[in-house]
Amino acid sequence: GADSITVSLPIALAGVNYSIIATLANYTDGGPQFQPVTITAKTATSFTASWNSPTDSTNYRLSFQVAEFQ
Repeated sequence: GADSITVSLPIALAGVNYSIIATLANYTDGGPQFQPVTITAKTATSFTASWNSPTDSTNYRLSFQVAEFQ
């Protein structure tokens, strides 16, 4: 039933000048939801991702890639 998550980055970055590609993944449920993910906050050590409505099960994981540009 979550509609957002805050992710701690494994490595602290130099600032907030980085890009994130994120999607919700669910390989367990027969009819998973497909929702767009929006990054709503960023710091050098974490980011927050949000989506439109709460997930319908606990089988969702946020899959993401981070790219830092300097």
